[in-house]
Amino acid sequence: IYKHFDRIFALDFQFHMSIARICGNKRITALIEQQHLLERSFIIGIGFPVRTERALLVAPSHKDIVAALRKRNPSFVRDTIQTSLQGTKERVIRRFSGF
Repeated sequence: IYKHFDRIFALDFQFHMSIARICGNKRITALIEQQHLLERSFIIGIGFPVRTERALLVAPSHKDIVAALRKRNPSFVRDTIQTSLQGTKERVIRRFSGF
């Protein structure tokens, strides 16, 4: 996975930027650009986040978010993204707390 870091990071960035651009919100687009620069520095400093089997079962993936978007159900999209963000937050906290 480390040898593919640049490609993985670029694809992740493209995913988030595509959604932001479709929404047409320049402020969100700028925030995502800043966040990804910060995230890249962060990941390089601490290594890749650990994706446990439980995390893969609980946290929605990008595929899940795209599937929600295709259903054109704003509530479902919001819930899917919020669940994904909560999972990311929990993984970062665990990473720093050593759990």
